[in-house]
Amino acid sequence: MCIRDSFYRLVHIPMALFDLKGNVLVSAGWQDICTKFHRVNPETCKYCIESDQKLSLNVAPGKYKLYKCRNNIWDVVTPIMVEGQHIGNIFSGQFLFEDEPLDYELFRSQARKYGFNEEEYIKALEKIPRLSREDIDTGMAFFMTFANMISQLSYSSIKLSQSLAERDAVVEALQEREKREKARSDELAAVLDAVPVAVYTTHDPQALKITGNRLSCKWLRIPPGTNLSKSALEGEKPEFFKLFKDGVEIPPEKMPSQLSAAGIEVNDCELDIVSADGRIRHVLGNARPLRDENGNLRGSISAFIDITERKRVEEALRKSEEHLRLLSDNLPDSAVYQYTLDPDGSGCFQYVSAGIERLIGLNSRDILNDPSILYRIIPSQYMGELIEAGVRSAHELSDFDMELPVELPDGRLKWIRLNSRPRRLPEGRTIWDGVLTDITRLKRAEEVLRESESCRKVAEAVDTERRRFFDVLETLPVMIALLTPDHRIAFANRPFREMFGNSGNRHCFEHCFRNNEPCDSCKAYKILETGQPYHWEITTPEGRVFDTYNLPFIDVDGSRMTLEMDIDITERKAAEEMLRDSEEKYRNIVETANEIILITDNEAVINYANSKLVDMLEYPLDEVIGKPIWGFISKECIPAVRQNLEKRRQGISESYELKLIRKDGSPVWTFLNAKPLFDRNGSFTGVMSMLTDISKRKEAEEALANIETARKKEIHHRIKNNLQVISSLLDLQADQFKNREDIKDMEVLSAFRESQDLSLIHISEPTRQEAISYA
Repeated sequence: MCIRDSFYRLVHIPMALFDLKGNVLVSAGWQDICTKFHRVNPETCKYCIESDQKLSLNVAPGKYKLYKCRNNIWDVVTPIMVEGQHIGNIFSGQFLFEDEPLDYELFRSQARKYGFNEEEYIKALEKIPRLSREDIDTGMAFFMTFANMISQLSYSSIKLSQSLAERDAVVEALQEREKREKARSDELAAVLDAVPVAVYTTHDPQALKITGNRLSCKWLRIPPGTNLSKSALEGEKPEFFKLFKDGVEIPPEKMPSQLSAAGIEVNDCELDIVSADGRIRHVLGNARPLRDENGNLRGSISAFIDITERKRVEEALRKSEEHLRLLSDNLPDSAVYQYTLDPDGSGCFQYVSAGIERLIGLNSRDILNDPSILYRIIPSQYMGELIEAGVRSAHELSDFDMELPVELPDGRLKWIRLNSRPRRLPEGRTIWDGVLTDITRLKRAEEVLRESESCRKVAEAVDTERRRFFDVLETLPVMIALLTPDHRIAFANRPFREMFGNSGNRHCFEHCFRNNEPCDSCKAYKILETGQPYHWEITTPEGRVFDTYNLPFIDVDGSRMTLEMDIDITERKAAEEMLRDSEEKYRNIVETANEIILITDNEAVINYANSKLVDMLEYPLDEVIGKPIWGFISKECIPAVRQNLEKRRQGISESYELKLIRKDGSPVWTFLNAKPLFDRNGSFTGVMSMLTDISKRKEAEEALANIETARKKEIHHRIKNNLQVISSLLDLQADQFKNREDIKDMEVLSAFRESQDLSLIHISEPTRQEAISYA
């Protein structure tokens, strides 16, 4: 190596010793273009090795070979022989001839092709030695002599040199590895100090030494590197903290770091660290054993997070839930509930406060076990609205707010309000958190308020519109008067004045009835006692009837008065009496009629039927009203009825026979008269039908048809015999008149002959008997 280095310093010709595989054993003067570029890039490095191996083949001992490598730089080689065996080569090169022009474009293209920094690559190129061919010859003469000298040395000396070189390389690699390991160790220490987790490292299987990261030392207010092992030797055990689990101090052998150092994994371990000053820190963590490359235990590592705040929040939450439960159980007019709806549509109550029993008489445990008992106290007419509101709330995740009555077990009726807000869980369940409130008193107060508001508005309207009110009263076609408590007429409208004249503020009993004292039968002033309107009828001595309304009236000055309105209903009473008589008469007619009277709508649904239908079809009315007619008609008649119904829609009335079906399935024949019904706009509204039971007539017709057939046969038989007798008698009679002189006209004979002919025709043609009239 000294010779190599001295030679390079002397002539500045690079050289290297290669084995046959192209590995560089020693070198001197290697140029940057090779070490920093060609030998770094995988592709160009491959070219270097291939060139060194292939171009150095077949070089004779004591000779050298000049060649240009694939990276376009000149090299020379001469072989090294030991005991006639080719063991390596001495290379020189990495130069250009001084008379050779420098092809910058070629090397720039190489830089671009292999990704070299072009400027740096050209600078390295320009540093390459420029030698003459004489310099090469002189240098190679030295190298060949040097190769011959090496050949004289023992191969073992070369191996020793190589081993030493390899040792130096290994030592250098180890030192580099130690640097890297230290850097990684420093990085890991920095990470451990930066993470918000307390990390404890056990340095031996016996857990005699345990150290922690910055956060763990900060928790205990100790300097970094302090031994934290409770398993340490006497005198070294730390006394500045204790570990507790579930309120019991943990012995050293049961601590997480000691357990994991013994090969046991510890998961989700929750502990309490009690420091010397009495402060308690709740922690949660895991511990894992550490093993060496052979799998032997060498310690452990554990990591814990501070859950003190979480525990505090959990305790606060528990107390808050307890307070909330106590509050919800004792709310005066409310109860708290939580309802859950699963994706499959099934639902149940998760929580119902105890106050529910005080509100609606149902135990919370019973509701949790069977939610349907709550639904059973809700009137059926509200269930549809309740279900619809629940579905809408679940679909839109909107607030559920509904007021509805409930029937308590003791029969009382209460009003409740259900108000809740839904939330969707990741698995698809929907949960409502809500409040059930008794609003019975509120409902009653609202009703009273509405009534009070109505009265107030009426009073204001009377006060502000009094004059207009009087103007209206003046134009009304009924008699109206305002009466004071002492029976004076304070106001009378035009019809009243026309009937009784101008009152002049006189007493009503004087002005209207010419009495000196109030009328005993007068009821107009009852409202002054009761404060409520009063309605009654007055019949005058002349027989006229007045429908009288007495209303309380407060004048603008606050004085109480009676407003009396008299409507002459003499004619109406007479008409009503006539109408009642008429309605009673027609009601009796309808109910006692022997026909079914039926009214159907435009869809053939029965709206009305009299009691005759019950007698005829044996159906109760509640099974008929509201039902289509098709269920009561025989199947063979339905097509004809449908066709006839279209005629009703066209305004055509019609009569026809119709077979109905009784409840027991037996048929009944009826004769139907149908009349279409239309509203004022001319729209078809239904059909009114009268159906007469003709079953007996049908049976009689069938029996009569049978009797008529038999009767005709009997008559034919009798007439045939009688006609034969008559025919014979006529023959005898004709013979008596034939020779008598007193017969002046042959008409008698002709009559006899015609009678005879007729009888003979009847006798000879019995099938024509139906065509003969016997009247």
